[in-house]
Parts: sequence; C-alpha cells; structure tokens
Amino acid sequence: MLGILLRSDFFFHSGGQYLQRYWEIRWQLLRTSFAGLVAFNLFTYTGLHSTTASNAQLLNSTIPVLIMLFSALFYRHRLSQWQMTGLSLSCIGVMVIILRGELERLAAMQFSTGDLTIFAGMCSFALFSTWLRSLPSDLNRLGLLGAQLAIAVVALFPFLVGEYISGARPNWNATAFAAMLHVGVAASLLANLFYMFGVARVGPAKAGMFILLVPLYGAFMSVIFLGESLHLYHATGMAAIIAGLICARVGDSAVVTQRAPLR
Repeated sequence: MLGILLRSDFFFHSGGQYLQRYWEIRWQLLRTSFAGLVAFNLFTYTGLHSTTASNAQLLNSTIPVLIMLFSALFYRHRLSQWQMTGLSLSCIGVMVIILRGELERLAAMQFSTGDLTIFAGMCSFALFSTWLRSLPSDLNRLGLLGAQLAIAVVALFPFLVGEYISGARPNWNATAFAAMLHVGVAASLLANLFYMFGVARVGPAKAGMFILLVPLYGAFMSVIFLGESLHLYHATGMAAIIAGLICARVGDSAVVTQRAPLR
C-alpha cells in the first residue's frame, strides 16, 4: 500500500494514457503481479515463521537456477559455458557464507514445512522474473510497477482481513514503523523497480544471478547495524561470488562478439 501511495503521482499525471495498454496486457500483468508480488511475499513471510534465516538464505540462492530452468522451459534460453561456470562459482560463494566456512553445518541443517513454503516463494519469484520479459519494453516501468502493486494489494487484502479476524494486531512502535518503511519503500518499491529495469536490459537469467549478492550484502549490513565482525569465510565467499559474476559477464561478452556481424 505504501508503494502505491508513493507512485500515486504517476497515475494522476500520466496513468490514464496507459490504461488501455494495461488492459491489452491484463493477463501478463496479472500473472507477474501474482507470481512476484503476491505469491512470493505470501509464501516467504509465511515460511519464515517456521524456519531459520540461514535456511531462507540458502533457499533464496536457488532463484537463479530456477530462472534458468523456467527460461529453458518457456523460452528455450540457454546459458553459455562461461555463464554456467559463473553461476556455479557464485553459488559456492553463497554456500561458504551461509555455512560460515564449515561444511559440517550443511549436515546439521534441518528442513521443515516452512522451508517448502519458502521454496514455493522462490519458484514464484523465478516465474515472475521469467515472465517479465513478456511485458512490452516501451511501457513506463514506474507505472507498470504501480499497476502490479495495485493488483497485489487487492489480492492480499483478504489475507489482511483474515489475520485481523484471527486476532493478530500490530505492535506500533519506532521499530515497527521503521520496518514498515523498509518493506514499503526499499523492498516493495525500489528493489522491484531496479530489478525490473535490470531484467529489461540484460534478461532474467543474468539479472537473477545478482540475487546471489544478497548474503554478501547481509554480511556487511550485519557489521554496520548489528556490530558483527567479518571473517575469512566472508572474504572467501565474496571472492567466489564476484569471480562468478565476472565469469558470467565474460560469457555474455563472448556471445555478443560471436553474434556481431563481420565488417
């Protein structure tokens, strides 16, 4: 809702001219909205009530692989050998950070129904990423996101009512307001907007690889906001993730070079 309010100026000034276009692509709008903004958030936040943050981060790293799978299934997209190598390296880097450099932690991890729920959310986001490419490239991305957020609010409203009827009430304080601002502005608006621009420019498979940077960002934010320390496994994981992204970039450049016409 906060994301929609922040984008209300767009609808008042220029949204009307796009209404006909939105109606023409209503099914693409509905499926991207339900996959990326409704199902992803619903499954992820529900699953987090019954699993650990480490498990959630590990499952989050499956998104690039799922995007590759769905891209191959729906659009017959294939990654180059360099890009596959880069994806593997980055996944290893994520594992190093999550497991804190101790392989035995993997055997000690326990998975629950919450993990299956979160994995359903990861599948939803991968579908969202894959389906974004079907949206017309000439549509304003700010207005497009506003339309998707409006659909998501309508779809999620019954769940809000259900929580209220069940007796759930927010505990309003400074921390709650800060969390609401973060979810409404950073997670719902800015993150989705930048991601949509990225998918439009480089495609879902390559844009999805940058999701593997999330554990790296999490490590730095833990240092800044929680006073935690960086360790050798952070540096090792960071190096593997960055090396993987460089490999993917090299592979992308090689493909472009091969396709370039001879002069």
